[in-house]
Amino acid sequence: MVSTRKTMIQGLIVRAWALTASPMAVFLIMGACSILAFAILSPAGTGPDEVNHIYRVAGIANGWILPHQYGEAEGMPLWGGEVPKQLHHALHTLPQAPDFTVTSAYYEALNAQEGTVPVNIPNTEVYSPVPYLPALLAYGLSWGCGFSVLTSIVLMRLFGGVAYLVLTALVIALVRNRNMQWLIAVVALVPVGLFQASIVSADTLTNVVVVAFSSIAALDIFLKQRLVKSQLVVLLIAALALPLMKPTYVLLVPLLLLVKSIRIWLRVSVTAAALVLFAFWYKMTGTAGYGMGWMRVREDRYQVLPNEQLQGVLHDPLYFVNSVIRTFFMDGNDWFTQAFGQMGYFHGGTLAASIVTPIASLIALTLVANLFLPQKNLRLARWATSVIVLVSLGAIVGTLYLNFTVLGRNFVEGVQGRYLYPFFVLGIVLLATAVPAKLALPASGSGGGWQRFVDTRKSWRVWVIGCCAVSILSAVVTFIIRYRMGV
Repeated sequence: MVSTRKTMIQGLIVRAWALTASPMAVFLIMGACSILAFAILSPAGTGPDEVNHIYRVAGIANGWILPHQYGEAEGMPLWGGEVPKQLHHALHTLPQAPDFTVTSAYYEALNAQEGTVPVNIPNTEVYSPVPYLPALLAYGLSWGCGFSVLTSIVLMRLFGGVAYLVLTALVIALVRNRNMQWLIAVVALVPVGLFQASIVSADTLTNVVVVAFSSIAALDIFLKQRLVKSQLVVLLIAALALPLMKPTYVLLVPLLLLVKSIRIWLRVSVTAAALVLFAFWYKMTGTAGYGMGWMRVREDRYQVLPNEQLQGVLHDPLYFVNSVIRTFFMDGNDWFTQAFGQMGYFHGGTLAASIVTPIASLIALTLVANLFLPQKNLRLARWATSVIVLVSLGAIVGTLYLNFTVLGRNFVEGVQGRYLYPFFVLGIVLLATAVPAKLALPASGSGGGWQRFVDTRKSWRVWVIGCCAVSILSAVVTFIIRYRMGV
């Protein structure tokens, strides 16, 4: 009996160890557990801009697909539309932490005929319906089945989380490069990505599309791997989807011009088509920035002036550069911890995980980056990619400066670390293939003590998975302490 039990335990250990060899299995197991926990435990509306994302989903479901200006107030445009009154009531009567008690509003059916109320959502109104597809399916199901508001929100979160898991797993399978598969899995397990996937947000699908585009393009550009037909199809679809996910990401599309597996005419055609899509959507949303003052407190509301801000940048560009430098290097480092573990909004501020999360994530990413061998004859590709990434980041920061920063401030307001997360794959591959020095990890059995656990061929996986687990656990602990204990 004892022998049988011992054999069974040994068999389970062997199977568990075998799972660590599969980056997809590691991602799906750890990712599913994390997303499920965050989706169920997060109070409704506490994700980054989650309330406005939910309103955008409701608006699209009710037929307002293109961005819509429905009026003006106090000299500023109102962007949005009508949403169910019970949904609005539930999201605006949330109790404060730690007493997130469920109010009667949560039990009202989403399709209760209580009328509608107009909502002003200038920041999420600019998004197309594409990144909201999973949430829209959940919303339609909830409406048809008469689910309560609370159940509907959780269902929208879970649909988005499942889409994140499935699509990321498909990308991992598609790349067919072991090192790249591990990189995608580890990047996808960074807590900021998992949390974004567990709330109602346009970033849930957007992050997957950016990772798919970046990783497949990097296979050709940096790893010199000839792309197969399925990879090419996904790459081109992702390129066309980027401007509809988040317009500033259209600046990543020129990476296509460096992909040698695609014929030059097709590279140019798809890049041009993506720019046309961007131009179309920008035309639809171009004046939404003039309503971003509504996102500020009343005393700052009338000082968010995009035209005047742009004139200031053109007149004194050094002042703008100084403001950007000050934002990242002089006025705190919250953006750094947020880049790995931003956990939504808490009492009007942005909640980030403890410093343990970025440290553990960086160790895991460094170990995976160590798998990539340095590549030669890539000077043009490196410089071009570096410029594209920096310009894309600059566009995000510039948009925040023009459309969100109060006139006269000497730093950029609204910068959050989660904006850096989608660029992790490109940045790591770029550095890993350029740096000739690698970590010299001793092989198993080459020494005593701890050295026998550090195996460049096998046991490094334990360290990577362990660091990912520590990073996620640290984020979950921070989440529980802040949201559930109110500390």
